[in-house]
Amino acid sequence: MPDGTDILPPAPPRKEHRRATRKNLSSLGRLAYGGEESRMLNCEVLDVSEAGIRVETYVHPIDIPEFVSMSFGGLYYRARRRWVEGNQIGLTLIPDETQSP
Repeated sequence: MPDGTDILPPAPPRKEHRRATRKNLSSLGRLAYGGEESRMLNCEVLDVSEAGIRVETYVHPIDIPEFVSMSFGGLYYRARRRWVEGNQIGLTLIPDETQSP
């Protein structure tokens, strides 16, 4: 019979390494990549900051290249993939490449 001593305490909160403050968001977006054999991947934008975007795809994002185009909220961004974890992708926005449709 367990006495409760075998339960681990919760992990301490992770230290935030981002320089910019994130804003939680839930907005549909789209990633585009691939040149001549272009591919589009629907996603949900989870949060944004001045420097980047965290998105979640509806399928496992295999072979996401280093540079992609990202659109959401009526704007288009050029972005660089920083990390992929499960179905989530962290993107750094490339300055001066935001465009209106």
